[in-house]
Amino acid sequence: MERDYSFIRVQKIRRSSLTSAPKSNVGSVRMNRRDRLFKFNNENQKYRYRIDSNSQLASSFSKRESQRIRPFAKPCNSQLGSAKQSTEYKKNSRGQDLFSSKIDIPSRNNSKKTKWNSQCTRRRCCCLLAALLLFQLLAGMIAAMTIMGIQLKNQTTYHSTVTTTSTTSTTQTTTTSSSCEWQCLLRKLVIYLGIHLAIASSSSTSSTSSTSSSTTTTSTSTTTAFDSCNYLQWNQTGTIVAGTTLAGSAANQFNQPYCLYIDSNDILYVCDYLNHRIQKWLPNATNGTTIAGSSTGLLGSSSLLLYLPFDLTFDVNGYLYVADSGNARVQRFPPNSLNGTSVAGTGSLSNALNGLNHPTAVVVDNNLNLFVLDEGNTRLMKWLPNATNGSVMIDAIDLNYVFDFVFALGSSNQVYLSDNGASKVRLWTFNSSTEDLFLQTVNASTTTIVNPRGLAYDPYGNLYVADTPNNRIVMFCGNSTVGTVVAKYMSGVPTVFGPSGVAFDSNLNLYVSNLYSNNVVAFARL
Repeated sequence: MERDYSFIRVQKIRRSSLTSAPKSNVGSVRMNRRDRLFKFNNENQKYRYRIDSNSQLASSFSKRESQRIRPFAKPCNSQLGSAKQSTEYKKNSRGQDLFSSKIDIPSRNNSKKTKWNSQCTRRRCCCLLAALLLFQLLAGMIAAMTIMGIQLKNQTTYHSTVTTTSTTSTTQTTTTSSSCEWQCLLRKLVIYLGIHLAIASSSSTSSTSSTSSSTTTTSTSTTTAFDSCNYLQWNQTGTIVAGTTLAGSAANQFNQPYCLYIDSNDILYVCDYLNHRIQKWLPNATNGTTIAGSSTGLLGSSSLLLYLPFDLTFDVNGYLYVADSGNARVQRFPPNSLNGTSVAGTGSLSNALNGLNHPTAVVVDNNLNLFVLDEGNTRLMKWLPNATNGSVMIDAIDLNYVFDFVFALGSSNQVYLSDNGASKVRLWTFNSSTEDLFLQTVNASTTTIVNPRGLAYDPYGNLYVADTPNNRIVMFCGNSTVGTVVAKYMSGVPTVFGPSGVAFDSNLNLYVSNLYSNNVVAFARL
């Protein structure tokens, strides 16, 4: 619908009187009959007036303000009261008829305030109620989040019980927690906010009371430790990681690799027995590097040569110790040095306290005490740091070709001895004349181990034995006297073939040095 506009003359006056209005207040007005909107234009001031259906002045404000008054709005400013409009004819200075709108506008300086009308009062009450509702909702959310944080911080573990059987190393832990899980806390938050919303929605002039009850949920969880005895398994198809399948003295070959050692960086060290050298293999390397002895396989008794190295280890300072079996001594090599120093033995076969006879295994503890398995003298010796003579820890004539030893877990005076001649592993206490127990039985078709050699632990405390003639690796679980075969000979693939050394890398992959195939084979953990 097209709007109808009329242009008229209007007199803008104050409350005092129409006739007292100055001439400068006379201007032009454009009237929109649909919206009933008057726009007054003046050189000095610009005002808008709008009249509702009851011919009442809705509002008055400066045009400089970027506001727009909605149709039929009611005044909410107590200083502006209502204004009345009347129409009359006047003569201007030229004697012309003038259609005037007499608009009575209350003065802004009037100290007497008019009362709010009921419509404005209701609007302000609604705004106040909405603000209170929003404030209460925000307060409830903050309180709920604070409670959640405190409950998570104060989670308490009451007790844990560890149970170990006599035949397995299985550990069972029971944990009771008094705090809610995340789901419980979120549920509390929803309930808490729901209560506050219900209170807010029911707020009125009458008072409202509410009662909430909370339920504390206690959750009990039972955690069973990993059963290493039953669930540790390895792929039976191995991978050759050092050596070939032929004996030789080249950098990529071995000639009867006896001992095996893997450090924390998964670097492999091998006693190349008949090449009279110690070889170092980096991960994924195709050739080894000689770090002790002759790289060409030359034997000798000088500080730069070795003769039938049987075992090796490192101390906490990175020094290399080699059981130089053919020279009846233990050589120590500083890091990155090929020049060794004798720290035990004289270089000649001897049963004196300063002598050795075919040492086959060495261990250095954190205090740099050196323990040497003196196979030819059927004894275990201990050398203090920088000592010239050793002390006898075990001396037993029935020890028959003992090839390796490891300390019992948690003990400083008990060792497991790999007795090759007696075909069993003995547990022996220092200064004792007899063994405490022995390990020999295997849960397999071949029910006993034969001529064992290398010994090793996994991180779970299980003991592994290289059962050389049976071409297998046998695991004895913690405190168990019956072994389980974990790796064995497989035809046509890299496999266990005359195992001598056993070791694990940081991923618990199993490594075996094979005397018959002259290589080191790795078996991936499943």
